Amino acid sequence: MNKEIDGRQFTAEVTCLIHPNGKIVFYYDKVSTEIKGIEWKPKIVGKFGCGRNTVRSEIITPETWIESGTMVEYEFIGDYCPKYTSPKACQQATTSDISCFWCDNASICIDSTDRDAHHMKVNKCRVKNTTSE
Repeated sequence: MNKEIDGRQFTAEVTCLIHPNGKIVFYYDKVSTEIKGIEWKPKIVGKFGCGRNTVRSEIITPETWIESGTMVEYEFIGDYCPKYTSPKACQQATTSDISCFWCDNASICIDSTDRDAHHMKVNKCRVKNTTSE
């Protein structure tokens, strides 16, 4: 990886492996510690075409995760939370890997890994908390 940020050149070794099941693994090595003080957005970007439509998709890795000797894995988890149709069921569906939250405005259960989840929270999604009785 070669990246120029604020006129400075940063180089690191990045190994990428894509498994047959779709899991994507990145291993970072020889990452300069100087890059920690600079704002940057490491990401995977893909464009998918179907007929006249092109969809651009990206996965942003928090820059704090990237340092020498770090492995980052991405795995498709499917539509886990959206199958729950009530606030109570949505909240109870939360696991150690996935946080589900209920969006009142859209009447949908959204998972924390959903790339649109942050956008919905910011746009007054109104997370509804439920309690067990």
